[in-house]
Amino acid sequence: MNWMALSAETRGVVRDKNGVPVEWTLLRTGDNPICQEGQDGAIRLSGEDMRQIMEYHRKKGELIPIDSEHYLYELANRKKLDEAETARLFPGGVAAMGYGELALKGEELRVKVQWTQAAYEMLKEKIYKYYSPVLRGIEKGPLRVTSVAMTNIPAINNLDALAARAESNKPGEGAETRRKSADAAG
Repeated sequence: MNWMALSAETRGVVRDKNGVPVEWTLLRTGDNPICQEGQDGAIRLSGEDMRQIMEYHRKKGELIPIDSEHYLYELANRKKLDEAETARLFPGGVAAMGYGELALKGEELRVKVQWTQAAYEMLKEKIYKYYSPVLRGIEKGPLRVTSVAMTNIPAINNLDALAARAESNKPGEGAETRRKSADAAG
C-alpha cells in the first residue's frame, strides 16, 4: 500500500485550522528507538542532554531550519557548516520549508514551526507524514538539533504522525499506482 490511513488525532501534534501541523514532539527523554539502514538502535537522551540542546539553541538565537528529506543536512556536511548557515547561502532562504523554535516541555523536546507559503500548501495536501531531527554533537558535543527534515521514511521509530496519510516518495509510484492501491484496499 502506498499510503496509510491513520486517525487525524495523533497525540501531541498541534494543527492549525487547515490541519497543517505547527507543533509536535521531536524527541523524548530516555530511549528514542531507531532503525537506520536496517540496523536497530536507540538514541538515549537524559534530562541533561535535553537541557544542553536547549542551551545551545538559546545561545545560537536562531530558528531551526525545516527542510525536505535532509537536503540541508547533506549540503551542510559537504560545506562543513551547520544547516542554518547553509540555508543563508540561498537567496531568501528558499532551501528551507520553514523554521522552528525549540521548547522543552517536561520530558519532551518540541518544535513550533512557521512554514513558508509553498511548504504550507504541500502540507495541506499531506505530502509528508513524518519528520526527522538532525542531532549533532552526540560524540564530541555540544549536543544540538541543527535541522528537521520532513520525510515519509524516518530513522526514529514510533513517531507521532503529522498527516493522516502521506503519499509515497518512491520513484515510479505515481497517482495511478496510488489509485490502484486505494481501490484494492476497498
